Order: sequence, then C-alpha cells, then structure tokens
Amino acid sequence: MASSTVVVGGGIAGILAALMLKDRFENVVLIENSDELGGLLRSDHYDNQYWFDKGTHIPALTYNEEINKYLFPKQLYNENLWLRFSYLKPGNYFNNNLNNESSSIDITSYGKEKYCKMLIDLFNSNLEPKLHYINAYEQIMDLFGETLTREVFDQISYKFFGVSLKKLSQDAFKLVFNPRIIAFDEKKTKEFKKIKFFDLRLSLRSPIINESITYFYPVEGGINLWIKMLEEKMGNKGIKILKNTSISDIKLKDGNISELILGEGNECLKNISHIVWTAPTHLLAQRYKIINIESLKNESNQNLKRATYLYHFICNKPFLTDRQYVTCYDPIMRTFRVTLYNNFQKSDQFRCSVEVLSEDNIAIAEEIIFKELITMGIVSEDTLIEKSYSYKLGSYFPIITPYMEELHSNIVNTVSDKISNITLVQRSGNQFFMADVLENVYKCVSKIIKY
Repeated sequence: MASSTVVVGGGIAGILAALMLKDRFENVVLIENSDELGGLLRSDHYDNQYWFDKGTHIPALTYNEEINKYLFPKQLYNENLWLRFSYLKPGNYFNNNLNNESSSIDITSYGKEKYCKMLIDLFNSNLEPKLHYINAYEQIMDLFGETLTREVFDQISYKFFGVSLKKLSQDAFKLVFNPRIIAFDEKKTKEFKKIKFFDLRLSLRSPIINESITYFYPVEGGINLWIKMLEEKMGNKGIKILKNTSISDIKLKDGNISELILGEGNECLKNISHIVWTAPTHLLAQRYKIINIESLKNESNQNLKRATYLYHFICNKPFLTDRQYVTCYDPIMRTFRVTLYNNFQKSDQFRCSVEVLSEDNIAIAEEIIFKELITMGIVSEDTLIEKSYSYKLGSYFPIITPYMEELHSNIVNTVSDKISNITLVQRSGNQFFMADVLENVYKCVSKIIKY
C-alpha cells in the first residue's frame, strides 16, 4: 500500500500545504472537520441571492511568487468574474467621529487640554523602543506615554480582548489596531515622519497607497468563491479531500503516527508518511492526551479565545461612507468591525456585516447593533432593515497572552518530542495577517519537500 501524506485542517493554510505537498508526494489527503473548506474565508448565502462573508478577509498577492502560483490561479484575472484593487479603503469610528480616510486613531478630535497632554507624553516617550517587553502595556507606554496608553489603547484592549494590555503579550494589539496615531495635519506629519522617532508613532491622514499589492474580490458572490476555485484545483491535481471528517484517535508506532482513526472509528488512514497539522494545536494535544492541558492552566484559568457573533443586514438605502470596512474603537459600543459589500461590488443590495466580540453565549439584540451603525454615521437615521441574519460564528478570536504563548510552546515541544512524522503549522503569536500565516506555511512545508 502506498503511503499517504496527510494535511489536517482545510483553511487557507491547509490548502496551501496540500497543493505544495502534491508536487512532491503522490498521495495527499486533506482532512477538514466541517462541511466546507476555507475556515474564516467562507461565506453565508441566504434565499439564493444574499451573500455575506464570515469576516473581513480580502485575499491579496504576496511577495512570494511561489505562494502566488499555488493560490492565485489565472481565473482570478478574468475581469468579468473578479474585481482587482491596488488598495483597500479602511475607516474607523473613534471619539464620536467617523474617519473616512484611515484606520488610524485620530487624537486631534480631543479637546485642547487632553490633546496637549497626549502630545507632551508622546514627546517624552522613549527615543528607542526596546526589543522585548513584559507585556503590551509596557510596549505602548514606551511608544506613546501614559495618557494615550491608559485612556485610549488600554480601553480598546478591554473592548476587543476582554483584558487589559497588561495581560497581553508584546505586539498582540496589532491584531486589531495600527500602533500609529494621527496627531497633526498632513503637512506637519510629513515633516515629523522624516525623523525615525515620529515615523514609528505617527500616521498620515491619507495613507500612502502601495500600488504593488493586488487584492481580489468576486464581481458577484462571496469570498468563498476563491476557496471553491482552489478546491477544484486540488481535485484536478488528485488531492483527496475528506470534509465532515473528524479524527477520533491516532495510533503511534516507534515515535511515528502510523494510523489515523476517522469519525466514529469506521474508517482509518494507514501507512502515513507525514502529517502537516494546520488546525489548532491545543486540540491535537488535548484530544489525543499528548499533553495534559489542565496541568498547564494557571490559577486564573485564562480563556484562550473570544466568541465572534455575526450580524448581516440588508438595508433599503445606500451607506453614508465609501469605506470598505470600518473598525469601531468606541469602548462602549459592541461593534468590532463593519464590512460594506457595496463598496467592493456594484449591487442594488445594500449589504453589510457587523462582527461583535463577546464572552461565550452573550448575544446582543440586532436592534442595538443597527443603532450603532446609525450612531457611527454609516447608515442614515431613516434607513430601514429589509432583512437581517445573525448567529454565533464561534470562539475564534485569540487572546494572545504570555500564558497562551507558553501553552503553545509547551504543546509544540511535547508533540515534537513524542512524534517524528508531524509538522505543526498554525498561527503563532506574531502572525497577525494572512500573508504572514502563508509565509510560515510555505517555509515549513518547503522543509518537508526538500527532505
């Protein structure tokens, strides 16, 4: 019997891994627990006409041409089916103001006294940031001083992560906000940014467009069409895809995984040469008792993830902003991020999705979320909801704490010590964006192929 190379996890990381492995190995099997591939790059389709994505995830060409070759086939350049952008149009809501130019926080919206206090703290912050910090609070303090850290960034941390910056690891905040601020007009900012100290801290009101980046989005439908395209590519290459398939047990022999027991035990994969695991590692460790998760939990019993709820709306009027997505930094509001599909696609359906981060099993009424869209100035007061859909997406949003990183490190080390024919590939603490994750997958799988 020919050996099989197995990829566990059918998100974009698993898809890239499977396509790369197929160039080297004859039998490649991709296992996905759900009924669709793509992870958060999936879409909801209602009444055979309304499309919404499960998050703001717009694919873009990477700086690695090999990755692009695998994930961005020539069909994406069909202008009748796919839109191309050289930049995205983000916005944000902060301090009762909708910023229609940038995702960066604008402190000029504060009154003169607080604004001056923030500037004084900023000018007195450390000249050279350190390489390593105990936590994110110390890191932000080093960049911006006490007032901005305590009254702005720490409040944002509580909103998105449910904890203070003091609980988060260094750089964890990059998952939700750009660590640069708007503090002056465009002319002054350009002069200040010639100095390294200010360049690290200040953002232009109108960000410089990077024309070398190309984003893709379908003319009609949701982003899952990209995943469907890649699924078809994998099928044409002969990659075996097992959806709706869980791994109930593993068999070890001489320090290698020899068999995977699937589902309720009625099927198994034998003669396994190597496994690339792109699903969360703590699930592997806990399910197969490779490591005792409970023994690693500290006294505070910290959560690893926050729940994400999705609210899809179809409105009867156009939106009041041309931004493609808006991040809400207001600490009182529930909204995390709004995706405005009509600002990607030409459509007479005025569709948007609102992501809300919350504790498990605490859903917010749709009326409250829609009122926040009115308050932010995204929809007008006389706009009506024609249709709405809402549900809990799952507990996916990571709370990146030193404990979480220690847990991840312990799992990786223990699994690597116990099993020789497995490669663990998934998002680590400093990988916040799709391009970072894909580059990590590419590096890890390249080692397997070369070996």
